[in-house]
Amino acid sequence: MSTRKKTIQINPLFFSRQKQKKTKTRKKRQKKNISYQLKPNDVKKQLMNKIKEYQKKKRDLNQENIEHEKKDNNNENFQKNFSDHMTYLNSVIKENKIKKQKKKERKQKKEQEEKNNEIQNGIDLKPMETPVLVNNNTNTTSVILHENKSPPPYSCLKNSSKPTYRQWQKSLKEKLPNTIQIPIKTTTMPTPQPLSTPNPILIRQNKLKALQASNKKEKKEKKMKKVKIRKTTFKLGKHNNCISVLVKNRKTRKKIKKECNLLKKKSISDIKEYLRQHNLIKIGTAAPEKVLRQIYENAYLSGDVFNKNPENLIHNYMQN
Repeated sequence: MSTRKKTIQINPLFFSRQKQKKTKTRKKRQKKNISYQLKPNDVKKQLMNKIKEYQKKKRDLNQENIEHEKKDNNNENFQKNFSDHMTYLNSVIKENKIKKQKKKERKQKKEQEEKNNEIQNGIDLKPMETPVLVNNNTNTTSVILHENKSPPPYSCLKNSSKPTYRQWQKSLKEKLPNTIQIPIKTTTMPTPQPLSTPNPILIRQNKLKALQASNKKEKKEKKMKKVKIRKTTFKLGKHNNCISVLVKNRKTRKKIKKECNLLKKKSISDIKEYLRQHNLIKIGTAAPEKVLRQIYENAYLSGDVFNKNPENLIHNYMQN
């Protein structure tokens, strides 16, 4: 047997928790001296770019000058056109004035001619001889003279020069003198009045006016129709174990109401027979008439309802 011992050596740094700081040292690199050499093609390109820039500047300057000249020309043309239009407008106004003046003169001339014709026609016509008749009847006219009423000694205003009616009644001492107005009848002497025959032209004119007035229909005022707004509220959806649906068509609604009224008029024997056939009630039930009618209406309206309860089926079968 060999008595050799093996020893294991461990670095004590491995047992320490602290990390060792690494010391990094970078070597300085030497910069390479690069010699930039200009290539002939690059030089040519640069020169070409500079020439292009110069040409562009020149072109822009020329364009600006041309635009400026155009603007000046446009202003001159506008002023020239404006002056031409103004002269034309003035000429139109003058022409219209001349036309109006001529029209006015023509109208005045026409009116003058019409007046002259009327005067000539009046001279040619002979005056109508109207016979004068003396009326022998004597007319008596009575004139009644009334004295102006004196103003009342009281007024309706407070703090005025006259007292109020109440104050005047209280402080009344002197009675007012009673004045009696006697109508004075005066008669005038009868004077002969000439009776002239009525002019036929005036009579015809009056008749024509009367006819025109009768023909004119009186414009009746149109009565405004009163629009009555009637509001109806419908509770739709599920409410108190009842589902309600809105039927928009009026005719169908009327039809449904009519059918409901017909169901209410059904006899109690028909109702019981229907309910027995559909097993909704048992034979010999003592339910009141109101309840039976309600069950019948609801069953009929909801659609042919049939009860499949075995108890009701057996009971009705045995009783039959």
